Amino acid sequence: MEDKALALLWFGRMGEAADPESLRYLAQLMQSDDAMNSPQPEVAERYWRLAAYGGNAYAQVYFAERMRRGFLLAKQEYGPREAVELLQRASSQGSAEAALALSQIKRNGELGEDKSPVEAMKYAYRAIELSVLDESGTGPGEPFPEMAAAQ
Repeated sequence: MEDKALALLWFGRMGEAADPESLRYLAQLMQSDDAMNSPQPEVAERYWRLAAYGGNAYAQVYFAERMRRGFLLAKQEYGPREAVELLQRASSQGSAEAALALSQIKRNGELGEDKSPVEAMKYAYRAIELSVLDESGTGPGEPFPEMAAAQ
């Protein structure tokens, strides 16, 4: 969009209506150097969480991956399971990236999850299956999650 300030205004208005897609775009704008004179990462984190809990699969994967990498704090009432639960939600919505992340978590025993090679393989195969279903190549994140899952 040419006018980032106007985009911010409109996404903010749509975000007030709790539209998860608008909340995701609002989060992206709030952390962007292009849209803001001074990025607002704390505010962006709030909108990422709202979009994720609103059901936006992209936001669920993005937010969970940022928690997994230690860039965001998990909510105290959820602990490290928050990222796993968000990834499970996104995977159930058809996100190959979420299934791949769950596979890696199970393989390594991250976020309080027990190591489970069998569960890791199940999620890896799920990532491959979901990648094949989404032949559009327009999904967020890794363009070839089936290749990463196969590794």
